[in-house]
Amino acid sequence: RARFGRSALAALGVTMFFSTLQLGCERVVLDFDDGADEGGVGGSDSIDPPPPEAPDAPELVVDELFDTSRDEARSRNCSDGGDGVAYRVASLRAGRAQLTTTPDADCLSVGDELLLIKLQGNATSIENVGEFELLRVAALEADEVEFVSAPVRRYGDAAESDEGVERGVVVLQRVPNYSRLEVKSEAVLTASAWDGEGGGVLALRVLGDVVVDGLVTMSRKGFRGGVTRDEVLAHGASGESIGGVGREETSANHGGGGGGLGDQTTNGCVQDGNAGGGGGHRLAGRDASVSDLCEGMGRGRGGLGYATKGRIFLGSGGGSGGIDNVRVDNPVGGAGGAGGGIIWILGQSLTGRGRIEAEGGDGVGDEEGLECQGFSSESCYDHSGPGGAGAG
Repeated sequence: RARFGRSALAALGVTMFFSTLQLGCERVVLDFDDGADEGGVGGSDSIDPPPPEAPDAPELVVDELFDTSRDEARSRNCSDGGDGVAYRVASLRAGRAQLTTTPDADCLSVGDELLLIKLQGNATSIENVGEFELLRVAALEADEVEFVSAPVRRYGDAAESDEGVERGVVVLQRVPNYSRLEVKSEAVLTASAWDGEGGGVLALRVLGDVVVDGLVTMSRKGFRGGVTRDEVLAHGASGESIGGVGREETSANHGGGGGGLGDQTTNGCVQDGNAGGGGGHRLAGRDASVSDLCEGMGRGRGGLGYATKGRIFLGSGGGSGGIDNVRVDNPVGGAGGAGGGIIWILGQSLTGRGRIEAEGGDGVGDEEGLECQGFSSESCYDHSGPGGAGAG
């Protein structure tokens, strides 16, 4: 039995700290109390979750696959999504959020609990990325949502400001309230992956027991890995991160791993396509490993560690690999792996023999130790670089 402060784990938000929680062969019980903040990434003593206001909350028993972005525990006839339907925010002012689209009439209701979170900034500003808070709906009118209490954090592209919300990705996501949650053995609970407009967040509140004997996962559902290119000698792209999508560069894109350089000769040193760097999150990603004669000058650099206490972030993507000078017998550089998403379960206790994970994905490449020396345009990354892994 382990006991954790509510602030430290943000009420079951365990994967803000660990990419994987394996509950093990023996039944594990995690209790959450109101102890002092124990550090880490998630949670805030200054913003407590609203008290439960859902006496008729449905029970959620997951037998196979349940995706909160598209599925409903109780039919609400929401055409925009599932229990955890989400909308991008266009502006914030005077205790109201204006959305980029008008929600379907059955998707949001007065009293619903909502998560307001800034998931991404832009190329010139990462201010306020990771800020979040829980709110409740007071009123709905067309594309505007009025809150019971005004947000206390800021989500714009300048410190202490809500101006420029539309230049980042700020999301308002419904937090479904369940009376009880059970994920049965072999069953999976998840949410949609990040797509550049939203996604990547599994957030819910459970008023009673949380039993996980299956899998709760947001693995490979965070920021996307660096993309591949088809041209010979092309350089790889850095992974996506809090400042936006990657570009052709070996340096880190904030947390995104750098891309590997394509085949080239530098100062008389000939090197093949280089590998992409690993993505970063709380910790920095690793630089790409190299075994060429050029001292690794073309390898992708590891993404920077950027997650800070009191904020929540998606894991960053790995960089993609550079391409050899010949494509007949070599593949394109390997794509970078996606980062892990966010899991936030607000509850009282957790029992079960299952697994909760938000791991980053592997970059595309060969199995470790394989020496194939070319002769394939689909595999064998000895001359075109493999992609770096995403951050969990």
